[in-house]
Amino acid sequence: MGKATSRFKIWRGQFKSVKKGGVVLPFLLRISGILRYGRAMPVENHTISQAEDGMRLDKWFAAHYPDVPFSAVQRACRKGEVRVNSGRVKGRERLTFEDRVRVPPFKRNLPPKPEVSDKDKKFIRSLVIYEDEYFFVLNKPAGLATQGGTKTTDHIDKLLEGLPKIGEERPKLVHRLDKETSGVLLIARTKAAAGKLGKLFMSRNMQKVYLAITIGVPEPKEGSIKAALIKKRVGGQDRMVHDESEGQFALTDFRVTDYAHRSAAMVMLFPRTGRQHQLRAHLELIGTPIVGDERYAFDREFYQADMPNGMMLHAYGLVFNHPFMPKKQMVLSAPPAYHFAMAAKLLGLAVPVLDVSSFPQE
Repeated sequence: MGKATSRFKIWRGQFKSVKKGGVVLPFLLRISGILRYGRAMPVENHTISQAEDGMRLDKWFAAHYPDVPFSAVQRACRKGEVRVNSGRVKGRERLTFEDRVRVPPFKRNLPPKPEVSDKDKKFIRSLVIYEDEYFFVLNKPAGLATQGGTKTTDHIDKLLEGLPKIGEERPKLVHRLDKETSGVLLIARTKAAAGKLGKLFMSRNMQKVYLAITIGVPEPKEGSIKAALIKKRVGGQDRMVHDESEGQFALTDFRVTDYAHRSAAMVMLFPRTGRQHQLRAHLELIGTPIVGDERYAFDREFYQADMPNGMMLHAYGLVFNHPFMPKKQMVLSAPPAYHFAMAAKLLGLAVPVLDVSSFPQE
């Protein structure tokens, strides 16, 4: 009894001292952890990477803490235990590059970390098209998600355990591609490389080039699409739609490199901003959606005998100065996936050469 009274006095004294300093919340959260779990589990702090830019906070938790129930995350947000840049947040809010996320002491029952099989190691290593001591470049296949989620168990992020490590550092995603998009995916080998490459993606010093096969031919055949985008529920699914008053600024330069009468075209795309589904939404907005895009071309019929399944969007290349060797220009290109190459062949469309000198000026 005497020890309990003494401990209470100590806590009361600590509370008074932090109250005088105006920093009551961290102390109360620590006490909350003790009362809820019997001991103060460590608070974790995370910095949002470029690959996670734009993710909803609750989906970020699902990817990083799959064993923590959704309800627990929402409750912690309501109580102010989860914080982003020291401020209160709701689970539906979206994260941005370099945000700081405070993760409270959740009670966790972690399953054993799964080992990457020899088959998976061989597969992920077969995707590597370039590597140096700072990063890997993969040619991601269509149909494989970049990151996991509530219902996504197979993804690139999980397979990164199968790539060679530098010391104990696990390779890290630098950016994301949609599940159905194939092509160039950059993987940092160290935390320092991830930080520098992430900042490059946020700047104008990283040029991104995509190829798309469209239903119809864009007119004019070269130009820019400037249309703000916002996510809304349309036809029972989430879509990015044009909304200048509430949407985020989005800009895409494009050039038609080949076309088949008026039925289809090969289009080279240069996204100047990085909004979710930006290229898909912009091409749909000008009336020429991407062949095989079930989300944005669902109301457009397109028939070609023996046409392979899949969305005809390919991350063709990245051009930038190496962050650790600034005088070295990197021109990284991935050949189109089989289904994309076959579709182009069936339609009589040539795949253009990646020529940096012909890129449109920003």
